[in-house]
Amino acid sequence: MWIFIIFAPNISFMSNNVSKELLNIYQKVINVKHCPWCGSLEFVKHGKYKFTVRYKCKNCRRTFLPSTGTSLHYIHKKDLFLSYANFIQREGMVSLKKMCKRFEIAPLTAFDWRHKILMSIPLNDKNFLGEIFMQDLWFLFNQKGRKGIPNSRKTGNDPIFLCDDNFKTRILSVKDNVRGEMKLSNVGSLEKQHFQRLFAKKMKKIKAITCPDMECFKKFSTNRNTNFINFESKINNSKIRTFKIQNQMFKTWINKRLKGVATKYIAMYCNYFLGFITQSFEPFTKKYLIQKNIWPFYTLVEEFYADFVTRYTSLEYAFPTKRKWKTSKLYYLKEWQFRY
Repeated sequence: MWIFIIFAPNISFMSNNVSKELLNIYQKVINVKHCPWCGSLEFVKHGKYKFTVRYKCKNCRRTFLPSTGTSLHYIHKKDLFLSYANFIQREGMVSLKKMCKRFEIAPLTAFDWRHKILMSIPLNDKNFLGEIFMQDLWFLFNQKGRKGIPNSRKTGNDPIFLCDDNFKTRILSVKDNVRGEMKLSNVGSLEKQHFQRLFAKKMKKIKAITCPDMECFKKFSTNRNTNFINFESKINNSKIRTFKIQNQMFKTWINKRLKGVATKYIAMYCNYFLGFITQSFEPFTKKYLIQKNIWPFYTLVEEFYADFVTRYTSLEYAFPTKRKWKTSKLYYLKEWQFRY
């Protein structure tokens, strides 16, 4: 006589294979307030998935987990992903080759994980107050990693590109007495409208702009009826020296330690750099994991890059990447505010 024994799944046993840090994130840190697919507030519990609860939306009828749409979305080795992010938080950014060796992962995995983490950095919507410092940083337009472009890594050594403003990627660095921001502006010459697009709404209460003696800065100051102060007139000011040193550190970090960053991604590195030096980069806190649009943002980044090249450069968008995903758009998001 044959006896068949059927074992029921043991949820507690499955949880034993998960770290306490990951369980804490799912149970206490991530808040489920709406359906990440359609934005509906009507959803119910729909069974369990491994160590967490599954939900189902009454509106779009799709199921989701607490981590759906966040930086943890579609991550299979979640505990290793936590270790990866914690290393970046603690030690700073190192080359992908070193990360692959340390965590025993493939180069594409290390690349994707890094950018998912960087994309989860929340945007700061607070206004600037009082006097602000502003400076223009530039890097050569970089298409690092884009396949099909001849000598895409070597164009930066060509003197022709160094002298041509049409190939200069502009970063605007702004700081008041409390906080700072770095924004990707355009590729080419700086104009007043680039300042307006990025910072006009945040500068309603400023009294003075201290910046380099450049015509575009003066026009922006005049347009806002704000005092324009040249850097050279405050050459011994300790705050200005600190601001300039911070900007130079960023340029050195991008050019030397990271060996250049593609223009497609450089805005995310701006956000990370400021978070790291101010010790406010915390990738698994509520303000990071409350964002449910990281996954579609990650899958649509090529479309945002194409839009940026078309609108804010004089260059031609070419050699698009061919990576595709089944789910890319969140239905309730009608407008995207990219890190540009």
